Amino acid sequence: MSEKCEAMDYCPFYKMYACLSSTEAGKHLLNARKEVLLAVKALIENEIERTEKAGKSRTAKKVKIS
Repeated sequence: MSEKCEAMDYCPFYKMYACLSSTEAGKHLLNARKEVLLAVKALIENEIERTEKAGKSRTAKKVKIS
């Protein structure tokens, strides 16, 4: 058995997931995980867009380092 699998044997989150993965609750948890990831993705994309809009109005300044 690989080290990764052995580590998962005593991980409480993995044990819970292993018990729920084939159940209806497990399917809902997987769908919820996807929704949370999509929400985070939307937040990141909005922040990138806001940063790009703000960056267009700003000009870069050169700093002389001696």
